[in-house]
Amino acid sequence: MAFHRTGRRTDRRTGRRTTSWARTKDPRRRDIVTILFRRNPITGRRRIIRVRIIGNARPCLRFLVVGALVNPAVRCLLANGFVIVRSVDNVIVLRRR
Repeated sequence: MAFHRTGRRTDRRTGRRTTSWARTKDPRRRDIVTILFRRNPITGRRRIIRVRIIGNARPCLRFLVVGALVNPAVRCLLANGFVIVRSVDNVIVLRRR
């Protein structure tokens, strides 16, 4: 769901000019998750340092927290319809199909 500004208009009942925010479903919008992580040089484990979710990432929200391991989060997202769009350096971008 996205909020789109429909502009100024006149309310039919009151005659006042109002600004309307309509909640509409955008069929092109997809769920996107960006994970920024840091690798521990000693253990080699990758830990999440920042997450950005656009849309919805359920049911994997419990894995997408700062300090959590990257592998369980990515596994959960892949199992729930996400695909890896880009993986560069320490950033992984996933999009729901």
